[in-house]
Amino acid sequence: MNIDKLLENLSDDQKDLLRQTLNDLDRVVEEALEEEEPASVGKDFTVKNRDSNKKRRTKVKGGKNKWEDTGELSHIETPDFERTERRRSPPKKTEVNCHVCGKTFKVSPKLVYGEYHRCNRCTGR
Repeated sequence: MNIDKLLENLSDDQKDLLRQTLNDLDRVVEEALEEEEPASVGKDFTVKNRDSNKKRRTKVKGGKNKWEDTGELSHIETPDFERTERRRSPPKKTEVNCHVCGKTFKVSPKLVYGEYHRCNRCTGR
């Protein structure tokens, strides 16, 4: 709808009321802008008029979980099925001796390289 057509359909009383409302709205906006004090920033980019009473960090506190199962998902049924057997063979590991303590341990052949090996205890894990 075009504003000109809207204004043509209004009576004189309605037009006066619209003007008064718009003027009041402009006045309220101007007052709000005047009250708002702009933040002054120093040369070192610190804000000078920040409210020092407000804490910058607040601790996040978890409340009690109030969720209840209302049954809205009760129409979903879990299908009956048989699980597939594991066809993959177990991983093959090679035995390696720790060159620090002499302990023998098993490790994946992909990780074996070089001639010096360390067990988890000797590497600090």
